[in-house]
Amino acid sequence: AYAMPATDLERVLADVWAQVLRVQRVGVHDNFFELGGDSILAVQIIGALDRFGLTVTLDALFRAPTVSALGATLTAATPHQPLPEPFELLTEQERVMLPPGVEDAYPMTATQLGMYLQNRLHGNSRIYHNLNSLEVTGRLDPDAFTAAVEAAVARTPALRTGFAVDGLIRPLQLVHATAPADVTCADLTGFTEAEQEVAIEKVIADELADPFEPSRPPQIRFRLLRRAADRFQLLVVESHLIVDGWSFTSLLAEIFEDHWSILTTGSPVDRPPLRSSFAEFVRLEQAAITSDESRRFWARQVADAPPTRLADLAEQEGELTIARQPVEIPLAVERGLRELANRLGVPLKSVLLAAHLRVLAGLLGAREVVSGMVTHGRPEGPDGDRIKGLFLNTVPIRLALGSGSWSDIVRMTHRAEVDLLPHRRYPLGRILRDLHRSELFDASFHFVTFHELKRVFHEDSPWVIRPDSRSSENTHFRLMAAFSVHPPADRLGLVLVHDEVTLGRHIGLLADAYQRALAALAFDADAAHASFSLLERAESWALGGSIDDSAGVVPSVRSWVERSPDATAVVAGDVRWTYAELWRRSGVVAARLAESGVGRGSFVGIGLPRSADLIPVLLGVLRSGAAYVPLPPWYPADRLRFMIEDVGVSLVVGALDDADVPVLPTESLWSGDVPVGPVAELSAADPAYVIYTSGSTGRPKGVVVTHGNLGWLLASTRPVVRPGPDDVWSVFHSYAFDVSVFEIWGALASGGAAVVVGGDVVRSPQAFGRLLVDEGVTVLSQTPSAFKQLVGRLPGDCRVRCVVFGGERLDMAAVRSWRADPVVAGLSLLNLYGITETTVHVTAHAVGVDEPVESPVGLGMAGTRVWVLDGFLRPVPVGVVGEIYVGGQGVALGYWGRAGLTAERFVPDVYSGVSGARMYRSGDLARVRADGGLEYIGRADSQVKVRGHRIELGEIEYAIAAFPGVRSCVVSALRDGEAVRLVAYVVAVEGVSLTVGQLREFLAVGLAEYMIPAVFVFLPELPLTVNGKVDRSALPAPDEDRPELSTAYAMPATDLERVLADVWAQVLRVQRVGVHDNFFELGGDSILAVGIAAEAQLRTGRPVHLVDIYQAPSVRALANHLTEPLLDSWE
Repeated sequence: AYAMPATDLERVLADVWAQVLRVQRVGVHDNFFELGGDSILAVQIIGALDRFGLTVTLDALFRAPTVSALGATLTAATPHQPLPEPFELLTEQERVMLPPGVEDAYPMTATQLGMYLQNRLHGNSRIYHNLNSLEVTGRLDPDAFTAAVEAAVARTPALRTGFAVDGLIRPLQLVHATAPADVTCADLTGFTEAEQEVAIEKVIADELADPFEPSRPPQIRFRLLRRAADRFQLLVVESHLIVDGWSFTSLLAEIFEDHWSILTTGSPVDRPPLRSSFAEFVRLEQAAITSDESRRFWARQVADAPPTRLADLAEQEGELTIARQPVEIPLAVERGLRELANRLGVPLKSVLLAAHLRVLAGLLGAREVVSGMVTHGRPEGPDGDRIKGLFLNTVPIRLALGSGSWSDIVRMTHRAEVDLLPHRRYPLGRILRDLHRSELFDASFHFVTFHELKRVFHEDSPWVIRPDSRSSENTHFRLMAAFSVHPPADRLGLVLVHDEVTLGRHIGLLADAYQRALAALAFDADAAHASFSLLERAESWALGGSIDDSAGVVPSVRSWVERSPDATAVVAGDVRWTYAELWRRSGVVAARLAESGVGRGSFVGIGLPRSADLIPVLLGVLRSGAAYVPLPPWYPADRLRFMIEDVGVSLVVGALDDADVPVLPTESLWSGDVPVGPVAELSAADPAYVIYTSGSTGRPKGVVVTHGNLGWLLASTRPVVRPGPDDVWSVFHSYAFDVSVFEIWGALASGGAAVVVGGDVVRSPQAFGRLLVDEGVTVLSQTPSAFKQLVGRLPGDCRVRCVVFGGERLDMAAVRSWRADPVVAGLSLLNLYGITETTVHVTAHAVGVDEPVESPVGLGMAGTRVWVLDGFLRPVPVGVVGEIYVGGQGVALGYWGRAGLTAERFVPDVYSGVSGARMYRSGDLARVRADGGLEYIGRADSQVKVRGHRIELGEIEYAIAAFPGVRSCVVSALRDGEAVRLVAYVVAVEGVSLTVGQLREFLAVGLAEYMIPAVFVFLPELPLTVNGKVDRSALPAPDEDRPELSTAYAMPATDLERVLADVWAQVLRVQRVGVHDNFFELGGDSILAVGIAAEAQLRTGRPVHLVDIYQAPSVRALANHLTEPLLDSWE
């Protein structure tokens, strides 16, 4: 209810609020945001209160948004710092360098400089070259309109501003005393409607193709096209460097007011001088830059923030192609959003921002998200809202989405907004520089209410002015959610400004997601937001199917014993055992185990070398009803001891030192007269084996796989590999690695032969290649790392028909290079994805000759359900990265003795429809391709942090592997004190000589600077583990004497190089600079580049431009550039 002001202070506040917010009266408990307040209106209130001697800040008003609450916080006004005098923000040295005709000058803001560099580095691109197209109906006189524009240019410093960078100490903006008004008028009344449209499109194309020269004002052009006596097309082209959206609409309103005043009185509106200036904003930004408090605030906010990278959604690389997708917001939804904002006591912007962040989280498949948010840093004094200029800064807003309601997200979003307000002027570039990051997000949010247009967009206006679809405003973000409120109807609008390459195929889905998120906020804000998904129906897709044929391993082997008793089953060196002999020996093992009290429910340790004995021992354990536990003798004793104790091993077969359980040596297995033991009665739920995998805590965890799981594996891979009794399988991998399960039992369950590969042969690609030929191997399972060693070494008479990849990400760039080997070109290559916890393999893909994606792993195999889910277990759309979850018949029992960890990773399968069903949370990232198959991205937890960046090492590895002449590589992150260095270990193709320079230049095309390794180490081969994976622990340490830079120090060789090296060392504050050292690796940025360009020009007498430093970022490259004939100039 309305409550009257009770004190003089409250009456002043209430009167000011009523005047600015244009309401009849304001009660002391009325909420500023419910009354329609926003940040621009807040600046007006702050300026008005200053006249009464009251000091208020923007964040104070946002934290205390009622007259009563604000009054309790107010203090007497602190004296305002006087407005900067002309040239006050320059040094004396800068002032003497100014050209004539300049009435003021001050440094460029960080946002202006960033835009300037973007344009210059991309050939004066149109990224910040905006075109506004308006349809005007009513009385409009071209001469009066031109006079109104001239008056605007005369009184508005921003319209007389040009930019000077080259040859100066730092980038400046120069306010010229005079500047022309660039207005042209054309009469199209003699044209047909269709001819007018063609003419208008021609003018638009010409204007968009004509970039502004940054040094020459005005940076704005007006094109007035008369279509009828009272109908016009007004095109306004402007450089974003001089005005933001609010400034532009305010300027437009003033021009139309002046036009009417000129028509009716003969002169423009008489406006008093403004009591604020753009130079004041420049001074405020400079103060923010030096603020330790703001620097610490942003470090706390985003130092460890996960990057938002929509670029990863792109199916192919390409230049940004900006498109606009309007999103309809029904009136009922808009009313519901405003009511929610009023109920929660927050601005409408907070509600819209919450919707944006929730949609972005769904698009990224994440529970925590960072987006850009466009803020303004206008001075908070009198007339701060009326200055024209570019006051914008895009700051990161980070939100961790809990499990609460939509209203909770709004409250958290608003708190985050209010917290950052005092630090909103700290430039984004500085935030990134402080954190040593090149990017935090490539999606942003913008909201603006165009209050000023109400001055000309109202019922009594002599014109009807409507923006049309021809308007063009670009962005360097992949996605900009641009919300706005336009008079006269004050309807809420949304346009998704997006990159077609990245989001073109998703934009319809994305627009629908924004509509549904906004509707949820409007109508059901107290509901849990976790049920929201970019896919409206959860059952939209799942990979995989069902399977009934899942006979156990033991019955399958026995069936081949009965059918083909004399067929070869096991090969190891000189040993050749038939199926009959294998069955007999495994029966002996089962009997020996029974004698020792081993039976169903027992766990038997296997401590054998790679030998023929391994196979009958494993089969014998299964026949006894027990489960086997691999305990390779080459493992550390402490690890073996832990596994034995953890799972409760009853007995170990083999030879293990210091085992605290009974040991059955292999030599005693076959001695004496032992009857063949019977086959135990087994159920699908009985454990078949326990394989230990590494744990994040350093404690291994035992994965319990059942006979049902194992039977499913063999049945589901049968249609993929098509094994038969003529096949010979290599058992290449350690039996402690789950791929060996597929190798051994895949061979024996299909009547084929299993060739056990000895340890010496595994470590020698040449010896292994000979073995493949000698034994006639037809089915070869390999990790990509191991197979790389074979490429070029496979003999022509090799009988391998099928290579099954697994265990690591398969890179298609590498596969394409492998196919140059004629032997590999003739092989069937299968890429199978899986996890120990889901019984080896769960998806399969036949690798084509020209794959469109980097690592396809195909469709889920029969009997599985493979989902790609977001952080709230909701399916993500096609192309969106999420985490792989696997349900179905391959899901293991869990981790032995680790109930908590099992519950964390084996979660309820909410999509199966089966009570008690579970799915495994893999920790692997993937996306669903348009054809329904999966593309594997990498581990969700395999990132490293270098200089504040979260980096996926696999991304760098595959970028290096794509370089011609690289056979294999691996990247490691090595800690050096507090710092972390990226080190690349590279193996070249035989006969190819690689250099660091070649690799760095190649990587710079596709990788961010911080992702390029600091050190490159060239090796003849990569060390491999016994499982065929890269042995990172065996990688050599890089040369400790090598500097942090990727290139060794090289002395300057000429006088010019010596001068430039001295300039770089002086400006960058380093002891010495070599001629090949990279400017950006030495800590350079755009501001320092300006200093180097200016000092180098002074010392060398040659013109040195800012862009030269970017295009030639080493002393030698710059020296060579400066000695080339001058063919062109930026001037």
